[in-house]
Amino acid sequence: TSTIDSYSYNRVDSETYEVKISTRTEEDSYDYNITIYDNGTARIYVSAVQRDGINFDGNFRFKRDNNTEEADNAENSVEQ
Repeated sequence: TSTIDSYSYNRVDSETYEVKISTRTEEDSYDYNITIYDNGTARIYVSAVQRDGINFDGNFRFKRDNNTEEADNAENSVEQ
């Protein structure tokens, strides 16, 4: 089990988001740097104090269900 110490996210440019998460366990502390691109690709870099870092590259698969549009409309009507 880990504890999240901090996290942040920010839009780097018109096509890129960055997410940073710092966690700790009894054994080690970990930093996750996640870059997500609008085209669905992502890169994750995990670094730790006691271990070597590791990279992951991959693609998101987005699933759109039939109720998404209805949910979006309901949310927008509440905000107005």
